[in-house]
Amino acid sequence: RLWRMRARRPKRFRPPPRRRFPRPLAHCRRSLARKTLPPPDIGKEFERSVKGALDSLKQRGQLAYARLYDTQSAQGYLPPQPADFVGIAKGLAFLLECKASEEHDTLATCISTVDRAQAANLGLWARQGCNSIVLFYAAMVSKVEVWGGGQVSAARGSNKKLFEPAFIGPMSQLERVLEKALVR
Repeated sequence: RLWRMRARRPKRFRPPPRRRFPRPLAHCRRSLARKTLPPPDIGKEFERSVKGALDSLKQRGQLAYARLYDTQSAQGYLPPQPADFVGIAKGLAFLLECKASEEHDTLATCISTVDRAQAANLGLWARQGCNSIVLFYAAMVSKVEVWGGGQVSAARGSNKKLFEPAFIGPMSQLERVLEKALVR
């Protein structure tokens, strides 16, 4: 009778035994050689350089700011943000959006890169008296354009053409460009 009870008991699941020896190194070398690194994201690089310039201005006591993380960098857990940076300089709040392109030399030719919801937020903040700014980095000519958020919002909302940026500066003097745009 005891023998029958043991026979009816279900067998325990046992995982297959682990391999004791790893695959040969040649296989690993081949798989690593096939993988290619993605091209650098110029927009993220530009945001990092803007953050560095803002940090420098913050250390000098000219402004205070916070980085607003976008949905991609938060892996989809955040709702869409109005811009990349928000802060205050000389008692005036600012909203700062960064855009970059390797193909276009001005934001006027690639206004469609600005999301409609983001453009609407920039316009809303500009109407409330905030200093809303779109910084555009043209990599092919290494220049930074400063555009008013209200102007970008109006152009994006009605598909009008953008005319002239508020001012243009070289990428090598990004800190000075930001100081001129924000601190005045």
